[in-house]
Amino acid sequence: MFITVKYGDNRQFLANINCSVLLLMHYLRDKVGLQRTDPIDLCEENGTLKLLFLVKFPEDPASKFLTPRGTYYICKVERGAAGTKHENSYRAFLPIFKHPPMELLESLRNQCDFLEKSRLKMLKSQDGKKPPTMESLLSVMANQVVS
Repeated sequence: MFITVKYGDNRQFLANINCSVLLLMHYLRDKVGLQRTDPIDLCEENGTLKLLFLVKFPEDPASKFLTPRGTYYICKVERGAAGTKHENSYRAFLPIFKHPPMELLESLRNQCDFLEKSRLKMLKSQDGKKPPTMESLLSVMANQVVS
């Protein structure tokens, strides 16, 4: 099972999704020349993020989250500056693609805003309790998408 991954200046390659999410993410970073520590995600052509960087078990098969023969863009995940109170904030999802369509950028911006608002809402509701887990953030997002 393969997907098409678009990046750069109208470049693309095939990636096998019959592997773990972790292995796929390492392969994608290597293929486009990013550092292994750079947070990335994939988004569909309409801009829908797959949130692979938030999966609870990175050893889960990538095919569980991606559609075979689908086409995806690689996006860098911009977080707050390390060592600051904003280090866990979502700042932007930037497609690694020259001249991305405005609709794609708009969709990514909206999802980033939603993720950040959900993160802040979870922090506020915790009110001194332990910080929210990624699973709880994903649960909130899933409920919003279904609604």
